[in-house]
Amino acid sequence: VPLVGRALGVVERWEEVRREITAAVPEEGAFLFLHPVTRRRTHRHHVARRLRGYGVEAGVPADTLEQLTPHKFRHRRAQMLLDAGEDLLTVQEVMD
Repeated sequence: VPLVGRALGVVERWEEVRREITAAVPEEGAFLFLHPVTRRRTHRHHVARRLRGYGVEAGVPADTLEQLTPHKFRHRRAQMLLDAGEDLLTVQEVMD
């Protein structure tokens, strides 16, 4: 699912906020999702739980909710880059 419009704006804003947080806690800089209170990395099962919750709120069918995982988002991002014409080495670098 491509990020466009409001969703893209939210992710871009989050990246700005995350840079501010990681300036204070540099060892957490490699992680996209940081806990809003502890400012430490958020574990994948917490992110997965949140994704499923958002899916329920959005009315996503129950059989599809099982597929809402951070890992699936990672794979989708890689596929989007490849579909956009990025070479495999660039995709690998972005995903590392």
